[in-house]
Amino acid sequence: MLQHAMQKTGQTVRTYVMNPKSMPRIQLLGHIDIDTREWSDGVLTAASRAVVKEPL
Repeated sequence: MLQHAMQKTGQTVRTYVMNPKSMPRIQLLGHIDIDTREWSDGVLTAASRAVVKEPL
């Protein structure tokens, strides 16, 4: 609904489709390695980072 309204006003809309039930929670959200304390992004967090980097 919001996407259609924004497109009617001439704005470009990018959508990311995800099915959260198709993957384990760790793969969806990401996790931290206990030994190295290194963070690994999941699908949702990687998409969120990509959206933040997009120009307005």
